Amino acid sequence: MPSRNGLPSRILDAGFVRWLAIFVLVGAAIYLGGMVWGGWTHVAGAFVRLGPLPLLLAAAVASLAYLVRFYRWHLILQWMGSDVPMRANLGIYLSGLALTASPGKVGELMRTVLLSPFGVSSRRSLAAFLADRLSDVIGVLFLGVMAGWMNGELSPYLTTVLILLLAGSFVFRGLIQHASLWASVSGFLARRENRWGSFAADAALEWNRVWSLPHVLLFSAVATIAYGIQALVFAGLCRALGLELPLLRAIEIFVSATLLGAASGMPGGLGAMEAALVAQLMNQGGSNALSITAAIATRLVTLWFGVLIGLGSLLTVVARLKTLVASQKADKLPAEIPNSE
Repeated sequence: MPSRNGLPSRILDAGFVRWLAIFVLVGAAIYLGGMVWGGWTHVAGAFVRLGPLPLLLAAAVASLAYLVRFYRWHLILQWMGSDVPMRANLGIYLSGLALTASPGKVGELMRTVLLSPFGVSSRRSLAAFLADRLSDVIGVLFLGVMAGWMNGELSPYLTTVLILLLAGSFVFRGLIQHASLWASVSGFLARRENRWGSFAADAALEWNRVWSLPHVLLFSAVATIAYGIQALVFAGLCRALGLELPLLRAIEIFVSATLLGAASGMPGGLGAMEAALVAQLMNQGGSNALSITAAIATRLVTLWFGVLIGLGSLLTVVARLKTLVASQKADKLPAEIPNSE
């Protein structure tokens, strides 16, 4: 568990840098493999036809989603009782994007470490992460359900999953709020000396503080807006490449691919989301090369551009936090006792 006493040195050690290099190389290999699979000449030609300006514009618009989602993250921490300065919190939130495609959600662990000098406990950070990600899934499901309904093809699968997820989350919250039942669960974990189980139980109590119906509606609306922005970017890129795709259909394709990428368990949905985008675009009549290009371009502006933002933010935040932690340690040093005559 991260400590409040300082920033662990392993954040900047060689192992950390090695992990960064590994996931960047893996991501690059996946995209290079996709280009080779689709035919380098055709894919490269499609990118040339697309041009750098649409890609830059798409990256700028897609990045608005991070600001929308940060607003929710800041509210969650505030409502849990942690008043982290907004500027510092934004930097820490964006720093987590640097490891979006890393195994085991290392980016979220890093946010926990970076928040610790501000007095945010690891259990509270985990609880905020759970509320953040759960409302993301609910928001994406709602976006898909609404797009299908407006398109005259309401998805029973997405609707069922959305209802079950919402209902299940409030059933679990009811369990937490049932004092005797939750005391039994916590006591069982404590008797077994299950450190991680006790930690998760404490985090669940923190999560319970913000998972009320009004908050869930707000959190999910934020997610719907954020992923809606990225879905519109995907639709715009498809149109720029000459893929004639109705807007609502494009949103449905983006939502399906996002959910499949998340369900795959792959870091950042790497490979799975791209394959889902390509398969669905080809099913809509897109050529192999154009479908691959649209998938790669979408992931460049919605994933890898965010990684670059995160890397830049991480360098800035770590430098500032090292100064903050050093000053905290200096304040705790005992005053020098003068020599007695």
